Amino acid sequence: MLEYDEEADCIYFKLGKVHAFETVEVNQNVVVDLAKKGGITGVEIIGASRFISRVFAKKISARTIKSALKMTIKTKEELVLNFNLKGKSVAYAIPKQYVSPIVASGS
Repeated sequence: MLEYDEEADCIYFKLGKVHAFETVEVNQNVVVDLAKKGGITGVEIIGASRFISRVFAKKISARTIKSALKMTIKTKEELVLNFNLKGKSVAYAIPKQYVSPIVASGS
């Protein structure tokens, strides 16, 4: 489920119904919510209109993000955010550095 808050300029992509146990900042724009066992429960993109414009290498308006942006997530060795906007697809890969220190330590 993809939600865009135009006032805050944030995108939130929720995966399933599992609640977040911890939140890890991946970079200045991407925050990942993790389940207690380490799986991703959601991804937030802060400064979404600027971030999406950089990903697509052209100016993307908040209205376009709200009405037309589609997003999927893949995880394996890295987190891959796949964006689709009006038929053009772009992937944004993040190395698997988002592992929670709490989950990794078994706390």
